Amino acid sequence: MAGFTEVLRRQGRHPGARVRAVRRVASPPAPLRGPAWRVQRVRTGDGVPLALEDSWIPAARTPGLDGHDLGGSLYALLREAYGLVPARATEALEAVAATPGEARLLRVAPGTPLMAVERVARTADGAVVEVARDRFRDARFSVEVGAEVLADG
Repeated sequence: MAGFTEVLRRQGRHPGARVRAVRRVASPPAPLRGPAWRVQRVRTGDGVPLALEDSWIPAARTPGLDGHDLGGSLYALLREAYGLVPARATEALEAVAATPGEARLLRVAPGTPLMAVERVARTADGAVVEVARDRFRDARFSVEVGAEVLADG
């Protein structure tokens, strides 16, 4: 499963991240249960802000996450430091208007259309490794969506 960093590298672009906050929270969004790390970042491509990431990672499976460099690929860190391999994800996409705060961080005007993506990433055995609520600006970043046709439908 390719994350933001991998997608931009495939496009020949230079991915980056500015960490806004990392903190441990007691009540993450479903389907996570128990304490989680909340990681908030501004993701860039060639130095231009492209996305706001708001991720929750299960704290029980990632002790000391806040001590790692979170400026690169979060999925690579999960694989390399914790043996957690995100294998699949479900995503819900919706067009939204940029709030004044989002607009400031993404360097766009308030009200600019953004793509909101809510994601649950899981390992091959179904364990949740990330719940995310992201905001992507304009057409500088594309999201690929796959679909599967069920045998009975």
